Amino acid sequence: MQVADTFADVPPWLVLAFGITNVTQGILGFWITARLLARGRRYLAHLNWVLGYFGMFFILLYGWDGHGYDRFLYDRDMFGGAAWHAGAGIGPGAGAPFLASSVAMTLYLDGVFLLPPMLYLVGVWQRDDAARRGVALGAGRGALVVLALVFGPALGTAALSALTVGALDHALGGAGAMHALSYLVGLPVSLAAAWWALYAPGRPLHRMILRALALPPDAAAGGREVPAGVGVVK
Repeated sequence: MQVADTFADVPPWLVLAFGITNVTQGILGFWITARLLARGRRYLAHLNWVLGYFGMFFILLYGWDGHGYDRFLYDRDMFGGAAWHAGAGIGPGAGAPFLASSVAMTLYLDGVFLLPPMLYLVGVWQRDDAARRGVALGAGRGALVVLALVFGPALGTAALSALTVGALDHALGGAGAMHALSYLVGLPVSLAAAWWALYAPGRPLHRMILRALALPPDAAAGGREVPAGVGVVK
């Protein structure tokens, strides 16, 4: 929406694909999480939605060319409808004024209407899941943990990946096949480093999530946990 000269210049197939993927990726994420929970992999189920937020933040920070943050901070309404160009989001007249722009106001309104019910539902789901396992966990605590994971590990890992891909892109020359290679190499390397340092069983973030959400160690470590109410026939 920031790059096209006019709305009519946005290809209809792109608008359609955007709407379709919003739905299909939501269905896919739900299905993957449900399968992980059915197998007792509660920790991996949580990492699945953390990975979704990682993808969103990486696109906002880096995007397809390293200027994702620049586009995010640009509101064409502030500049007479002019399309975005590199540096426009952090150039003269941009930056801090963006906080009062029409795009920012839209995001604020979205947050007011969407965040409270979303956090309430997430907190209740965490509380009810813990109760089924005989553990006391307040709905407010569950919601705050999820919020902390979004703006902590998910955002932090996205920033790490953006820096890694950007550094590799600069080292490779940042053009053509080398630009694509920076993603193909940089993303796996940064995610592997984050997994090894933070997310793997026994690492700091793994222990923190277990403690904060009262998850059973066997499930969080990837072991199979028999869901409550399911009998085991020997």
